[in-house]
Amino acid sequence: MITDDRLLDVTYQSPSGPITPLDMIYGYREFIRTGMSGMQHKTGFTASTLERVLTDLGFPYVVCTQRNSEIMAFASRSPLDPDILETFV
Repeated sequence: MITDDRLLDVTYQSPSGPITPLDMIYGYREFIRTGMSGMQHKTGFTASTLERVLTDLGFPYVVCTQRNSEIMAFASRSPLDPDILETFV
């Protein structure tokens, strides 16, 4: 949607309201508009760029997954517990 210049098109409906690509990149605009500045994203990641950044920061054990528009990551300096890994699969 981003490369098609559709930053303001609704990607999905969340409990808080419609989410657009612009909200995913910079933070949910409605929260920011109402003063929740902590919701502002200071950067944006894809699963692969997040994994690369965490590895570059010295985490030898990194798992990143993407489900729909949500990216989850777990990074550790110690081997990962298989029970934790199960939550990411």
